[in-house]
Amino acid sequence: MSKVITLQDLKASLDIIETASLYCELKKVNDTTYKAVINPLREEKTSSLHFYTNTQKFFDFGSNESGDIFDFIARVENISLSDAINRFKDEAYMPRPRPIREKPQPVQNVEVSREQLQKEFDNFETINPADAEHKEELLSINPYWLYDEAHKDDIQLFLSCTRYDRRNKTLVAGWYENSLLNFEMVTYKRRRLNGGKWINRKGTHPNQTAFNRIYADDKPVYIVEGARDALTSILLGLNFIAIPTTSFKNIEAIQSLLKPHDRVILICEDLQGYKAMSNLSQNIPNSRLVTFVSSPSEKIDLSDYVNKNNSIKGVLDAISA
Repeated sequence: MSKVITLQDLKASLDIIETASLYCELKKVNDTTYKAVINPLREEKTSSLHFYTNTQKFFDFGSNESGDIFDFIARVENISLSDAINRFKDEAYMPRPRPIREKPQPVQNVEVSREQLQKEFDNFETINPADAEHKEELLSINPYWLYDEAHKDDIQLFLSCTRYDRRNKTLVAGWYENSLLNFEMVTYKRRRLNGGKWINRKGTHPNQTAFNRIYADDKPVYIVEGARDALTSILLGLNFIAIPTTSFKNIEAIQSLLKPHDRVILICEDLQGYKAMSNLSQNIPNSRLVTFVSSPSEKIDLSDYVNKNNSIKGVLDAISA
């Protein structure tokens, strides 16, 4: 007489992580959570499908779908729930205990030395504007007239801070701490292929490190956000402090770079940036905010504004008026 296999027996003998890995690549999030690298249930730019070892359930944050292992099989194979369950209900099926997962050992953070970062950075190609691929990337950051008008010293500094990653066909920018005279590299950032945010070198966390170039006492100091605006500021010949994100809260780092008489101008790219820069300005004497947006939905940073103009003088007049 065949043994009757109950639904509870089936669920107890199957592991949702083991089963899900047959349909998609999984990335571990923590001790109880795994995430699908590519969502097999539907198309989406970034997968939001998660699996949980403690509940043996899945949840798709993008569609709010959830369920157990059989719900997942039915959904991914486009079959009925009863068919998914009955697949295991035959004499050939042998229940097996769910595998015991050993608690993973904590992974030690390996700090990448600044010398190693600089070595890796220098292994990328030196920017050559005569190279068609290099030029295409450069023009996606700033218009040709800016490179044409920039002072030769600013061009040289720009080229020392940038490289080209031919494998990924993208610009790479160095991010430095303190003065560029010391070249203390904190990370390097790759520009995303879709022109979006820049990605820090894996294993580095420069989110509270300001990158700056202040060389002239008679000029204002501009506070800008992100690698793109930092590169644009170099070509414009600005005194600048670049913060990596509007969540930057290391006000002491900014204050240490400023003199009491410095005129400080904070460039805001959108409403969120305006609020963040406004909070910073409250701790900076002789400071004011400049924004190019006219509505809450707009997002225009310094580099975007440069692309809408045709001379360095025109830009400087606008941001210093």
